[in-house]
Amino acid sequence: FDQSKTPDDHLISAEIEAFDRKNSLMMEVHALTSELEKAIEENSVLSNKKETELSAVLSQLEKISKLHLREEQSIAWALNRLAYQYIPVPGRNSSNKQVEAKDFEKAKLFKLREINFHLSQRSDKKYKIRCHRALLNWYKDRGYPDEANAQIEILSNLLGTQNLKIINPTRETSCGMLVEDDLRDVGFESTMRIGCGMG
Repeated sequence: FDQSKTPDDHLISAEIEAFDRKNSLMMEVHALTSELEKAIEENSVLSNKKETELSAVLSQLEKISKLHLREEQSIAWALNRLAYQYIPVPGRNSSNKQVEAKDFEKAKLFKLREINFHLSQRSDKKYKIRCHRALLNWYKDRGYPDEANAQIEILSNLLGTQNLKIINPTRETSCGMLVEDDLRDVGFESTMRIGCGMG
């Protein structure tokens, strides 16, 4: 402990250290996400290793409050990508292959981490409702009614109604497919629009 420094000096030093650490972790997230994408694309055995490394880095960032908007987006998107590798977005070209229970549990864990991370960064009720709607439709689109119904119950309590049209309004479509709210445009009310060939 440097006695020549005032308490304010130590506080500033700690803040600088925390800032540098956060930036270092964010750089790791970007690098590991790219490496994971490449490993999955190449069907490489490295994908499990990269997933573990990325998950560990993200868990450190998830504990930080009051992140910048872009940081929140990047962290949440990485968690979403980890879930996606086990259960992709349903679509015309999706396989009808049954998802194994262990893969669903892994995907659900990452998706719940993503939602809980968003909720830890924001306290407004409107965004909380949006997060639970996104999770409801994530379960619903993938054929998990029990989990979807649990989200309906949460939303019913938040909204003070059992009207399903209010709990989960009709979603937009793109190329005939329902658009998922991936929450990447956090901070805005509208969902991300996915054009043909993009989803």
